[in-house]
Amino acid sequence: MTSENKRLLLHSKLLAVSFFLVIAVPPLVSLIGEPKNVSIQENRRLAQKPSFSFQSLLSTAYQQKLSEYYSDHFGLRENVLKGARMYRDFFYQKAVSRHVVFGKQEFLFFNADGSLRDFTGDFTNNPDQLGLLVEGLELKQQWLSTLGIHYLLVPVPGKMSIYPEMLPNRIRQVAGQTRLAVFRNLIKEKPARGHVVNALDTLQKAKLDKQVYFKTDTHWNEDGAYEVYRSVVDLLKHQFPEIKPVEASSIRRKLRKKKGDIALAAGFGNQYHESSTALEIRNRCAQPEYTQLESFAQTAAFKIKPKALPTINGCPGKRRKALVVHDSFGAYMKSFLSESFKEVIFMPSYDVYAMKAFLEEFQPDIYIDIRVDRRFHLLLEPDPRMALDLKKLNNTVVD
Repeated sequence: MTSENKRLLLHSKLLAVSFFLVIAVPPLVSLIGEPKNVSIQENRRLAQKPSFSFQSLLSTAYQQKLSEYYSDHFGLRENVLKGARMYRDFFYQKAVSRHVVFGKQEFLFFNADGSLRDFTGDFTNNPDQLGLLVEGLELKQQWLSTLGIHYLLVPVPGKMSIYPEMLPNRIRQVAGQTRLAVFRNLIKEKPARGHVVNALDTLQKAKLDKQVYFKTDTHWNEDGAYEVYRSVVDLLKHQFPEIKPVEASSIRRKLRKKKGDIALAAGFGNQYHESSTALEIRNRCAQPEYTQLESFAQTAAFKIKPKALPTINGCPGKRRKALVVHDSFGAYMKSFLSESFKEVIFMPSYDVYAMKAFLEEFQPDIYIDIRVDRRFHLLLEPDPRMALDLKKLNNTVVD
């Protein structure tokens, strides 16, 4: 065999080995690697492994969800995304994530966690399921009331609902009723409507005078958070007239640069910065730092599913106490809420019923749920344990 043939043979073997490694390593890493729930590169929740059933198999739903799961969990995915992001940013300046939607006037939208499907109304075709949300709202409100706690739900509208005119025409044309819109219609004739803040109307009015969501980020900006905070206080004042909001005259406004989570997911590290307004409260009553509640680690709720420990702040001169369960949107309201209550605990979502002893000990006057609209329904799943407590209480009263 000539040296040239040997070289070609070696080249072919190396090419075959390289090809084998490329196709074999990712599945191997998927098998031995630890499963993840969140993508650091894209700043979103990853698809969960679907449960198999013959019904889902026949409807092709299982295959679709399995495909989405593998797409989100193949081995070395984060490394591949990072490399693709650098390549596209350098050569083409295009988004690497399929979840990024480019809108008008430099608005970016994130199609993750079902946000686009919600905008087009795909989740509103099951009236029985939506009716359960109303039942869950009433049940949660009544159960907390037995503990002397007033309940308030703050469903945060997604960016697509506030700025639909900035979406591409192909998406705007297929807009439907969101799950939140249908839910609000279902409760408009019920007493429970007084326990739900209409943040959608608040933000749609406010956006006529100011920008209320970041262009490059999923979230509202501090102006948007402040407007909804005012709506929260206005609704609470019907029950607690002594609660006062932070007045606009007490706020100092400063410009700052912002590079949002959608811009990062799109892979644009050197562009898509925006100017935004930061709101600073003059002569704050609450402390600048939040104290972590270490004792919460001993509660039943924390032992069931450990998460970030709650923090506490507040203004000693105030009268009422509150507990605020929030997602990343609620973080933008913390400084304002801290000024309106004597004590306010901020925490992620835990098993509410398992927090019963904690609630009885802390004795908040108000329990506030803040959650983005595509996930607010998770807070309203009817809890049979609460229903049983209410039934026992009603039987005791009758007896």
